[in-house]
Amino acid sequence: MKEKVVYLLIFLFAFILVTGAMFVMNDKYENMFHFDYRDRHALIIEKRMQDSVKAVQDSIRGKFVQDSIARAQHPDSVFATSPTDQPGTPEGLPGKAAAPADEKQNGPMAAIAAPLSAKAKAEKDSSYAKWKRQTVQLYDAMEAKQIARVLPSFSDDVARDLVYSMKKKKAAEVLSLLSPDVVHRLTRAQ
Repeated sequence: MKEKVVYLLIFLFAFILVTGAMFVMNDKYENMFHFDYRDRHALIIEKRMQDSVKAVQDSIRGKFVQDSIARAQHPDSVFATSPTDQPGTPEGLPGKAAAPADEKQNGPMAAIAAPLSAKAKAEKDSSYAKWKRQTVQLYDAMEAKQIARVLPSFSDDVARDLVYSMKKKKAAEVLSLLSPDVVHRLTRAQ
């Protein structure tokens, strides 16, 4: 009887010791059952830093895109950065004031640039729409796994256009195979 009690006490002591060690190690390391002994708290801090850097990069990229779109839409100059840098502005000339915005837009350059930019935009839109339509037709013939591998390589706007142009069932299959952050970026409201 004494032997059974001693064995039982040894077993309970070993069980409590191993359970405690597993509890402490699982709290300290990422996943000890998959032999992933990276420090969990350092990974959390690193992920937060990556998320904040990505947010800053996205905001800078968004501002740059908006600024470049505004520059491209200006009729007087492609490279103009401010109203005083534009051609035809009498900056620095004594006795002359800068031309108002209405006069600049109604100048001879605006008369030429407006039809050209509208034509270029229409051609660009039609070629993009044709490409998008052909790509979606091609994707309809592909498996969802293959599309999910290719889709993240496109910019968010292009990928969003492609996903929303697909059939609903195919788009749902593709989105289910993508990571949650990619799905969030593609389906968020603009």
